[in-house]
Amino acid sequence: MGYGSIESIMSKDVLCASPEDTLADLLSMLHKNRIGCVPVCEDDVPVGMITERDAVEIAARVLAGKEDRQVAADVMSSPVTIIRASDSLEESAVRAQSVHIRYFPVVGDDGRIQGVVTQNELLSRRLIQELVEEQTVHLSTANKRLDKLAKLDGMLGIGNRRWMEERLVSTHEQLQREGKPYSLAMCDVDHFKLYNDHYGHLAGDRVLKRIAQRLVEVLRGADQVFRFGGEELLVVLPETVMEEAIRAGERICEGVRTLEIPHAESAPGIVTVSCGVASASPAEPQWRWQGVVQLADVALYSAKSKGRNCVVIASEVNDDEETG
Repeated sequence: MGYGSIESIMSKDVLCASPEDTLADLLSMLHKNRIGCVPVCEDDVPVGMITERDAVEIAARVLAGKEDRQVAADVMSSPVTIIRASDSLEESAVRAQSVHIRYFPVVGDDGRIQGVVTQNELLSRRLIQELVEEQTVHLSTANKRLDKLAKLDGMLGIGNRRWMEERLVSTHEQLQREGKPYSLAMCDVDHFKLYNDHYGHLAGDRVLKRIAQRLVEVLRGADQVFRFGGEELLVVLPETVMEEAIRAGERICEGVRTLEIPHAESAPGIVTVSCGVASASPAEPQWRWQGVVQLADVALYSAKSKGRNCVVIASEVNDDEETG
């Protein structure tokens, strides 16, 4: 990141001396104008510099009457280290740090003087900018962390409803824009109310955490698990057609079964989940993501009706309704 321009910090009202100015003239110029330096110029081009450090020696010579026939050219610091107005503050600060010089004449592209800048001004601006950039990075990192926390379910550590809707909107837009299909898996813990009644709500919370983590483990890195509500979890499966979504649902059910969490009020004797799966494809672009969620939810209800601990897809629900 750049630090701005030299013009933003240089002193533009500059009094210049001529190489032929006497020491008395130089001392008077420094004293009357209360300035720390006087650039010595020929045709507005800096050739030397008189500073307050030189003023002590000049004053001593004047007081001792030894200034006869001595002029600015005899006492000035030369050659001078110049800075161009077109240089960046960052480049100039690096150059200023490498030399033991307090004042730098600033010149334009034609070499003529435009102002004066001090080493302290350059280094202070650089330090301030570095601190600003450091704080900006910290603030950006903190904001990203807060934004992520705002999108997480506080208990389960997976995406919350807000993040779920954002992901569904972007995924559905990708379908419409690029023709990439996606699928959803709506999952629900079987007989969860009975589990809570038997083991207590704290135990139920622990089970939900283990199941949410298990889903993350058995799914792909591109898939994302969200808390839809209560004990219902919604899985977004990007770039996934129905056949792949069915296999994902089966991995979910099998993954939860392998946890072997005891459930005395369930027929299998362990905690299980049911899944309803729905897919969206370019062949049906009129769909909205809410409609895909509703299909997955209806399929989940059908899985519950069929005995739980299974995967039902939306097309099967439609087929059942037609044959019924």
